[in-house]
Parts: sequence; structure tokens; C-alpha cells
Amino acid sequence: MYIDTKTVVIINIFSAGLFGIALLAVSQGYLKQIRGIFSWAGASLLHSLAWILYSLRGVVPDVISILLALAIMLLSLAYYYKIIADFTGKIKRTNWVYYLIAASVLGLAYFLWIVPNTAARIVIISASSTILMYAGAYVLLSGRERRPTSHIFTGLVFLAAGSILMFRTGYHLFFDTDPNQTVFVQSTMQSVTFLTSYLTAAIVTFGFLLMGYDRYITQHEEAEGRIIQSEKWLNEAQKLAKVGSWEFDLDTNELTWSKEQYHIFEMEETPADKLFEMCRTKIHPDDIAAMDKAIRIGKEKGEGVVYQHRVICKDGSIKHLLGIGETVKGADGNKNILRGTVQDITEQKNAEETNRKFAILESKSKEMEQFAYIASHDLREPLLTIKNYVELLTEESAGKLEADSEEYLTRISRAANWMDELIKGLLDYSRLSKIKELQKADCNEIVREVLPDIHSLIETNRAKISIMHLPTLAIYPLEFKQLFQNLLVNAIKFRKKETIPEIRISAEKLKGAWTFKVSDNGIGIEETDKEKIFGLFQRVHNRNEYTGSGIGLAYCKKNVELHHGNIWVESVPGKGSTFYFTILTV
Repeated sequence: MYIDTKTVVIINIFSAGLFGIALLAVSQGYLKQIRGIFSWAGASLLHSLAWILYSLRGVVPDVISILLALAIMLLSLAYYYKIIADFTGKIKRTNWVYYLIAASVLGLAYFLWIVPNTAARIVIISASSTILMYAGAYVLLSGRERRPTSHIFTGLVFLAAGSILMFRTGYHLFFDTDPNQTVFVQSTMQSVTFLTSYLTAAIVTFGFLLMGYDRYITQHEEAEGRIIQSEKWLNEAQKLAKVGSWEFDLDTNELTWSKEQYHIFEMEETPADKLFEMCRTKIHPDDIAAMDKAIRIGKEKGEGVVYQHRVICKDGSIKHLLGIGETVKGADGNKNILRGTVQDITEQKNAEETNRKFAILESKSKEMEQFAYIASHDLREPLLTIKNYVELLTEESAGKLEADSEEYLTRISRAANWMDELIKGLLDYSRLSKIKELQKADCNEIVREVLPDIHSLIETNRAKISIMHLPTLAIYPLEFKQLFQNLLVNAIKFRKKETIPEIRISAEKLKGAWTFKVSDNGIGIEETDKEKIFGLFQRVHNRNEYTGSGIGLAYCKKNVELHHGNIWVESVPGKGSTFYFTILTV
């Protein structure tokens, strides 16, 4: 029993048309971002138009019902192939299909008017359709990469349809070669061919919908992945910059924060309708009014806001935050959303508390320099006058004054000299405030330069000085030389009577810093005096017993601090002392 071929033609017309219309509707729905669906709908409508024109044979001229109909049929199949090639991105050159259609149309025209032959026309249209079906199958099934199941399914449908059409080509080429046959005759081959056209259009369209859905899912997953990655990058960037973002609904007081915003406030994630009240509990009470004012300005005037406030941390410390916001339109078109960022500016604020301190220190330093100038000029001037007149009076009255008067002059001269020594020591101490450039220097050479300067003191006391290997460091050479000179002079001066001074200088690297040692076998220092000796003008011995201004070790302490180090002493009274100091400017 054969199927009425005219009925099958009508089915093909309506099915292809309905598929096209359905796809047009789908392309406007949730898959509208996949442009191939719209194109596929157009191809299906072309397929339907071809069947409509073909069904009009005998009613309209053959050039329309045969030539134009079959050309449109091939064009719709070519369109399917081009859509698949574009959809998969595998094939770039698809213009060959137009040459195939042109050659097929010429062949159809030849066997329609020059040498009328229906079987030849069936062979041409079947062979051309086979090529286009196999081309679509090749695009979907070829290659080693992993393909979605929907691609394999659709490719197999194309392959099956192409195989049936190839069999039809062979059948009419070798078996049914009647040139005068009609395509509307009832036969098994005609029924199979028409049903194949219908089923192929239906199943392939379903397959392409599956392909489109796979693409949609893939694009959706890729978009979600990009969003997640973007959020990750945003969170990392905000963490590095210590910047959080926020959005505040001025009508409902709902507040949303980024992750870094929660980190800045040291809070756990909180629902939007409760977050505003929770964050207010973290803000310093003195700053809440300023924040409320900023919100009011944004709500009433629709203006951007800039504000600063403090946040109380869990450990009781304070963070300084800078907020910047702008008013934007909500979904209803009104300006009711305040959106912006908050930055942790605690470090900047601390740098400002530091800059102020530095400015104060700089001011004090200038005052010290001014005082040093006064000490070196204004204070010493009258002192030098006193010294000069005392010397003149002593020379002119030599042998003429009584013993008491001569003693008075001697004491005045000694006091003037002592005062002059103190002023010069104070002047040298103040000059250490002037920071100079660090220089690489060999500490061994610096110590050797000190020895000639105190040669007389060394010779008089027959002092023995041992110098171990010392490092080369980035230091202030002049200040470093004065540091060693003061320590050596002290070590020789505070010797035990009838004992030859023995001094040993060494250095070793400990925990990334160089620690220097200056050891002696002198009188030692009492435990209660270890801190006192580094103070300015601090003395622990009578001036008549051990001379000095009381500035030397204070000078050493300031010199070491200038090199970002520390100085201390370990001593046993009667056995000697060891002065330690560290240098960090390695």
C-alpha cells in the first residue's frame, strides 16, 4: 500500500511551515541570543515554500513549479549547511554551495526544456541534496574533539537522510530511468522519499533545537563562570586596595555590602534589612551624626556624598574610613539608591599623626640648632672675655697678690674653662641632629684613624688596644669615628690605679644586625648607674677624681640611635665594663 504522494506533499508544506513559525517564536524567547535559531527558521520556511511551489505543478508554469521550486529546495538545504558550519565554527568557506546550486539549476533547466527527462531531474536534485546532507553530517561528526550529544544526533539524521537520497539517486540512475515519469506516481520510492523529507525536516529541526539548547547552557555556564571570576577578581582587588563597595536603599534602609566591606567592619554577613542598624553599632558614636547627615543629603537633594568616620574594632582599636557615594535612579525612575565605596585610610591617617610629629620634631631640631648657634656665639663671647681678663690679671699681678687672691683667680679660670668645655660639648651634641648621607666604610680603618687623635692619652697611660676584624658598613663615618673615640677615651680614663688599661674591640653579626663590643679592665660601673651614664651631663664620679663634661656617653647614645641601633653596658665593679652597640644600616 502506497501513501498518497499529494497528501505527503501537503504534509511537508505544513510541517516545514509550522517548524519555521515555531522556530521564529522560539527565537524570540529564552533562546533569542542564539542567532542560528532565527536563521534555521528562515531555512524551514524556504523549505515549505519549495514544497508549495512544487505542489502547483500543472497550475503554474514549469519554470516556477519545477525549476524555481527545486532551486529553493536546494537553497534551503544549503542554508542548513551554512548555519551548521557557522554554528560549530569548523568550516569557514561555504560559498561552494552556491556553485552547486547553480550547476544543479542549469542541469534541471537542460533536462526540462532541451532534453526533457524527469528521471534525470530526479537524479540531479537527489545527488545535490545528498551532497548537502553529507556536508552537514561531516561538519557535525568529523574531528577528534569531544562533541555534544545533540551534535552527534543531528549529524546522524543528516547522514541517514543523505544515505536515503543517495540510494534514490542510484535507483533512478540505474533502475527507474523512464524520462516521462511523474513524481506524483504512487511508488515505494516516492513514498520513502517524501516521508524522508518530512521526517528529516522534523527531526533535524528538533536536533538543532537541542544544539541550540546545548549552546545556551554552555553560554550560560561560561557567563556564570565569568561572573564568578569577575567577582573573585573584584574581591581580590578590593582586598588589596582595602576598599569595600555598598548600596543603600534610601526608602527601605536596606543595605548590601561587598565581602571586603564586611572585612573592613570586622562583621559577619548580615541580611540587608538588618545590616544598616548593625553597622551603626560599629561606628564611633561621635561620627554617627555626620553619617546620618550624608544620607539625608543624598535622599533630599540627590547629591553625591563624601564623608569620613571611625569604626571601633573588636580589639578596641580604631579604623579610619573614607566613604564616597552617589545617588542613582531606582527601578521606578526616582533617585532613591545611594551607591558607593568605603576605603580604609587608617594607614594614611597614621602617616598624617606621624607627619605632625615629624613636623614637631623638625621644629624642635631647628630650635636646637638655634640654641647651638646662641651657645657657640652669644654665650661663649662673654665667657671668652672673662677668660682673657683673668689671664691678663694673672700675668700682671704675678707675685704681687696674696695666696688667697691667687687661688681665687685660679678657680675663676678653671670654672671658665669648664664652662667653655661644656658649651663646646653641647654644641657638638646638637650637631648630630643634622642627618647626612650614609657611606660605605671599613670600620677597621675608622678605628685606626682614631688612635693618632688620642695618641698622647694612650702613651701616658700605656694603654693596650686590640682590634679584631670589623665589618664594612653603610654608616656616617665622622659620627662613627667620634663614637669610637669617646668609648676609647672613657675606657682609658676610668682605669684602675696601678693597672695598665687593656681594651678589646670586636664585632659579630647577630639576627641581621652587627653588634660591636668595646671591653676594658677598668673600675667598672655600679648596677644602679648603668642607665644614668647615658644621660646628658650625667656624672657618677667627682670631677676632681675623673675629669669630663658628662656628655661623652650621651653623645655615643645619640650617635648609635642615628644609625638606628641601641647601646648598653654590662659591668662588674672593680673588674671592668663592656659597652655594646648595634648598627642596623648594613
